[in-house]
Amino acid sequence: MVGLTQSGLIIMVLIQSVLFVVPALTSAFLVSIPALIAFQKILKGALSVESEIIPSTNAIVQALFLGTVIPFLSVIIPIKVALSKSLNDALDT
Repeated sequence: MVGLTQSGLIIMVLIQSVLFVVPALTSAFLVSIPALIAFQKILKGALSVESEIIPSTNAIVQALFLGTVIPFLSVIIPIKVALSKSLNDALDT
C-alpha cells in the first residue's frame, strides 16, 4: 500500500466494486431461472395460469443496468472521502 497514488486508490476501489458485482450478477441470474420455474409450477397448480419462464430482454437489460450502476454509484462517496483525507489516513480506514 505504500506508494499508492490517488488514482491508484480510485482504481483499487473500483476493482473491488467489480469483484463484488460480477459474482453477484452471475449468481442472481443462475438462481432466478430455477426460482421462475418453481413459481410457474405454483401458479399453474393454484390458479391454472400459464406464464413465460424466460424473462424478457427488457427485464434482463434492466437487471444488468441496475446491478452494475448502483454498486458503482455507491463507491462515489467513499472515494470522495478517501480523496479528501491525506493518503495515509485514507488507507487506514
